[in-house]
Amino acid sequence: MIPYLANKLHSHTQQAGVGLVELMVAMVISLFLLAGLFTIFFSTRTTYDDQQALSALQENETLAASILANTIRSAGYFPYGTTYADRNEAFPAAGTTWAQGQVLAANTTTFMLPGNNATTVDTLSVRMIPEAALNCLGQNSTSVQINTFSVLNNAAGSSPYSLACSVQSASGSVTSSAVVSPLGARGVNPNGGGIANMQVMIGVAPNGDYVQQYYTPAQMTAANWQNARTVVVTLTFFNPLFNAAQTPTANNTDANGQPRYLKLTRVVRLENLAQ
Repeated sequence: MIPYLANKLHSHTQQAGVGLVELMVAMVISLFLLAGLFTIFFSTRTTYDDQQALSALQENETLAASILANTIRSAGYFPYGTTYADRNEAFPAAGTTWAQGQVLAANTTTFMLPGNNATTVDTLSVRMIPEAALNCLGQNSTSVQINTFSVLNNAAGSSPYSLACSVQSASGSVTSSAVVSPLGARGVNPNGGGIANMQVMIGVAPNGDYVQQYYTPAQMTAANWQNARTVVVTLTFFNPLFNAAQTPTANNTDANGQPRYLKLTRVVRLENLAQ
């Protein structure tokens, strides 16, 4: 009886504890679990960063569209029936750009995008007397002001790829500010959310009733400027999710299929040209 109990005790002693093989198997399983957890964490973090970048891009799009629409809509605004009798009196001829009564002007320049790629970009100028309707910088005045929207290129000061607005007062002084700028560190594209281009089309109503034709700035004539009734602005934004470190494909996308640019088009009706 005693030898039997001794054998049983010896058997239990041999089976106690964890062997090296069991320990290695447990470590391997733990590493797989940790790898899965880290994968989920980084995937969630990437998704969150992408959503934040896209949200900031949408804010830039909304801001740009709002400022452009509010300013363009006010083209030709003046305190009718008080200081001025009509639009021709409120907005006299000025230099070679502005004919009497003309409140809208645009032109085309050359713009350099990353990679030394040249493209054409438009600028848009609006004349108004912002006594009640604010100008593009949120200011008002009792005299004629010229609001000019343009895109800053990579050699234009400290705010490249920004939508800028400059206000020229009746005295000739100019105040400028970048109203929409890139997102900085948000997203993988350092220019993400910034503006790569601005294209303008002018809707002309020859008979003063409804728009019959849209023209580029180069196609506009003196008579067309007097009959301008709508403005179509297309802004091209840098996609914050486009990997700028990669060489774009022939379709201008990165390896993940993200397009390099995203476009926003806004149609704005001029509301102060009845007089």
